[in-house]
Amino acid sequence: MKPSAMEAQQIYQIIKPEIWRSPGPLTMLILLAPLLGISLIMLLVLWIQFRCTSLTVTGEVVKFKTGVLSTRHRELRLSDIRAVDVRQGLIQRMMDSGVVMISSAATAGATIQIPSVACWDVKLLIDGLRREH
Repeated sequence: MKPSAMEAQQIYQIIKPEIWRSPGPLTMLILLAPLLGISLIMLLVLWIQFRCTSLTVTGEVVKFKTGVLSTRHRELRLSDIRAVDVRQGLIQRMMDSGVVMISSAATAGATIQIPSVACWDVKLLIDGLRREH
């Protein structure tokens, strides 16, 4: 049996957003405590969205997958990545999280945006693999 292309590539890391790294839901929970039912439903929806989002980094490509009912898949070769940017607000800096934005050579804006991750770890991993490639 021939292994698939994904199995042949070494996976360096699979990154998923973490709800505790996102300042919005925590702030919302505190502010909306009197309306606890509504805030818990919103947190549940956000948790489901985060669980259905992943960024897989291999030695050749970065794969992004997101979506609950309809899904979006994006794959970028490391050689096609133009920039890996990080966006952090004040609370995100305190929580060591942020949004990682990956731009490809073919587009003007960010091709992939993944929120609420340990952004500097992701950036250093991708930048290091790009240098090796």
